[in-house]
Amino acid sequence: MLAKKCNAPQLNERGAVITLQKILTTVYNLIIISFYFWLYIIRGMFIYSFIPAIVTLMEVSRLIYHLKSDEEIRRLYQSKFQLYKQHKGSSFVVSFLLIILATSLYFVNGMVGSLQLILYIVLLYMVILLLLVTSNASHQRRLVYSDMKHAFIVGFLDIIKKPQQTLYLLAVFTICIGIGIWNLVAFLAFVPALYGISSIYIYNNTVRE
Repeated sequence: MLAKKCNAPQLNERGAVITLQKILTTVYNLIIISFYFWLYIIRGMFIYSFIPAIVTLMEVSRLIYHLKSDEEIRRLYQSKFQLYKQHKGSSFVVSFLLIILATSLYFVNGMVGSLQLILYIVLLYMVILLLLVTSNASHQRRLVYSDMKHAFIVGFLDIIKKPQQTLYLLAVFTICIGIGIWNLVAFLAFVPALYGISSIYIYNNTVRE
């Protein structure tokens, strides 16, 4: 009986160490996934790699708990990005619109008067709408459509047809933006992976709405 009592703390300590190792490994994988996301974004000068990087991020995030090393993550990122890199035209259009909207928000923010608030709300709504459509379209490209035009059409319709999914994605975007406002380093290190894992979970659990 005494031996069992002595072994109990050791078992609890071993379990705590294993749990801590799993947590640290997961955090490390999140950082590595985010690193490769930014790396491929930079390689395509953002405007040409935005869509392929997002779809690849979803693919890699889906398998995060099965990836044992950063070398596996690197190889998977490379193979998946090669699969989707042909969508440069869609990436250019989306990136160009985001840049225009972000620039407009910057200038509107410096205005004064009631018109400033109206323009700010309209522009912010358009940014959120574009992000939602792009996220949904990337998911559709990963699962079904090889043609991004059809993927964007379905992605736009999903915003209306799947309100619960849309609300969850909005919550994720809000958290991601909040992290960016709070700490830029945390945003760069964790937000891409956080978005990837969260979006995959949301899409998988609201697909039958």
